[in-house]
Amino acid sequence: MSVLVFIDGVIRRDRDQSIILDGAAIYKSFNENYRVILISEDKERTDVWLKTNNLAKNIDDIYQIVDTPLDNPKLLTVEVLRSKGKIDFVVTEDVDLAKDLLEIGVPTLLFMHPQYIRPEFRPDNPSGVRSWGSITEELDKQQGLFEEDARLANQYEEVDEAEDLGDV
Repeated sequence: MSVLVFIDGVIRRDRDQSIILDGAAIYKSFNENYRVILISEDKERTDVWLKTNNLAKNIDDIYQIVDTPLDNPKLLTVEVLRSKGKIDFVVTEDVDLAKDLLEIGVPTLLFMHPQYIRPEFRPDNPSGVRSWGSITEELDKQQGLFEEDARLANQYEEVDEAEDLGDV
């Protein structure tokens, strides 16, 4: 049995080339029972990346996306690989590709993870990042609230009185 996995968006993030842990777990579980064929933009760079991230793979099982002026090179790549042998299903993060694959009868697993798809869930989301100035302002505000709390002021006075009595 063979499975095609598009590496970018499933195992590796496009933006910063970091590993997607959930996608890597799926990839490793498929390796137990299937022949996994990886599809990427650059075969040699992907081979190095896989070895660097402890996901060693035979470079013969890595295919580049077909370089074509046609509309959908990913779909063409899947078609070329299907012509070489049976493909049981394809794993992709591309919704449009998944739709196209289903239309031609290819079983498809659509990998979608909110941390990698929706910007507001990403750790590098610009709207969620606070400037250093706003962080220090918040710390000053919180410290001011402690100073104004009468309950804490009385507590410190009681401690001072107890220390004074101990000195006598």
